[in-house]
Amino acid sequence: MFTKGKLMKIQNLIQFAILAIVVSIAFNTTTLGQNVPPAGNGNGNGNGNSTVVHDATLKGNGTTTSPLGVAPSGVGTTHLADGAVNAQKLAVGRPQAGQVLGSDGTNLTWQTPNSSLRIVDSLGKEVGLYDFSSGRVIFKLPATGNLVSAYVSPKGFGNSGAFLENAPRHYTSPNCTGTFYVQGGGAFSFSEYAFINTVMVSDGLIYYATEPPKPVTILSQYTPFFNRCDNTNYSKDLAPYATMPLSDLGLTPPFNIVR
Repeated sequence: MFTKGKLMKIQNLIQFAILAIVVSIAFNTTTLGQNVPPAGNGNGNGNGNSTVVHDATLKGNGTTTSPLGVAPSGVGTTHLADGAVNAQKLAVGRPQAGQVLGSDGTNLTWQTPNSSLRIVDSLGKEVGLYDFSSGRVIFKLPATGNLVSAYVSPKGFGNSGAFLENAPRHYTSPNCTGTFYVQGGGAFSFSEYAFINTVMVSDGLIYYATEPPKPVTILSQYTPFFNRCDNTNYSKDLAPYATMPLSDLGLTPPFNIVR
């Protein structure tokens, strides 16, 4: 039988238990609220997006203001399957019909296959490209590094001795000494407007122009045919010439033509 005093104690216990439950719920709610971020981008804006953790191959954090994407240089060889990239995907432009993908020594580039005829010596060393229309071979002159052309045959470079023997040599000195100038035509010339200039070969020497023709004052002239030096005094557009040993090319005749 409960007395009035016992009922009061039971009532107090019930109230205390209810209070304890309320305090516990409030405490847990506060604690969970500290450990669980609110929905949103981490700043509590409630836009429904969450940030993304990633490596350097991606950029952005996946939010509206910072969309997720591939970072510059983010895709490497390890990300590509064999055969996944074709030539059209390379940054070399579109080729013309018949071109092949090659290298200029630095970059990939579309190139037209070389179908020219080549001249080689008896040891297989390349002399240069053969110009069928002129009968000349195009090669790089070691003395200047420029492309030049010269007459060529199966026996080697064509000898231009007859031309050189009869061509007057002009000098700016009064006694036919020093640098000589020769007035040559298309077979023996140097032009600043030409990609390939011509040289001549005689008695084991290559005769070549060292610069384009320019006005010079000629004080003497040597005529090989008469073996005579004459004093003169006139101005003319002429090119200075020099010589180098043909042996410097390191070629061994006879020559052959190959494709």
